[in-house]
Amino acid sequence: MRRILITIASTIIFYALNAQVNFKVGYSYFRPDFTSLNNAFTQYNSNQTNLVEGFGKTSSISALDLGLRIKFADILGLEIGGKYAQSGINRATFSSSSEKWSTRFTELNGALVLHFNTFSFGSSLNRNNLAITRNEPATRKYPVVDETAYWSSTFFVAF
Repeated sequence: MRRILITIASTIIFYALNAQVNFKVGYSYFRPDFTSLNNAFTQYNSNQTNLVEGFGKTSSISALDLGLRIKFADILGLEIGGKYAQSGINRATFSSSSEKWSTRFTELNGALVLHFNTFSFGSSLNRNNLAITRNEPATRKYPVVDETAYWSSTFFVAF
């Protein structure tokens, strides 16, 4: 058993020393299911008496995608990264004032990637956080109105 563990450890160390490390900077555009978020906006709009124009619906997010990719043995890779997105400001106008809210999305992920010449295939496990914040420029604070954390997974193809 000891000999097997030493062989496995030696193999991992050998491939780790021959690994290629890349920094990943990218752009992501995705259209998740915003039903619950849009329902919260609709409910908020219906509960206001002096509302002139309510909050609109959110349908997509554009995100900055950052990460570190380690490629072992020309075929196998590990990736650790994250995404950050702040949606455009969603505005509601009242008879006496206006409120500005924004949607903030963050994601941390870990992925296993298989590389084949010019294509790579991978699967990741993601920890996501979606928060609605109220913009208060006078105080420069952005208190969180609502926040949801959840797990997701992604299958991807890279070129």
